[in-house]
Amino acid sequence: DIGILIVDKSPRIQSYLAEWLMRHNMPVAWVNDETKAADLCSEKSIAVVLINTSTPGVDPYRLCKTIKQESRIEKTAVIFLIGKPFVYDPVRARDAGADGYLTKPLVSNHLLSTLKKFLPPLWR
Repeated sequence: DIGILIVDKSPRIQSYLAEWLMRHNMPVAWVNDETKAADLCSEKSIAVVLINTSTPGVDPYRLCKTIKQESRIEKTAVIFLIGKPFVYDPVRARDAGADGYLTKPLVSNHLLSTLKKFLPPLWR
């Protein structure tokens, strides 16, 4: 099973998060499009999905809704990673089932405290 799924095409963010999450012994998977993310969520148990809202070709609201409907586990958390120029719509996010958001650039202690809310005790 996977602790965290990251939906992103940016090698810079991927390498930063991979290094940081590995130091915290959190199992991570990466995908770069909506279809792969939805498929993985329906096949594996994933605790948290981080969606980079500036990933080309990814509608974070649609993907969030799909994950919430197709997830293998009841409580997969979806967190948006928001940077400019994306404009966060709290109503659309709530309707899609999003559990929260973090603004970029990511601050390590904010990321860790957010993840701890949603990860099973094993990975805290």
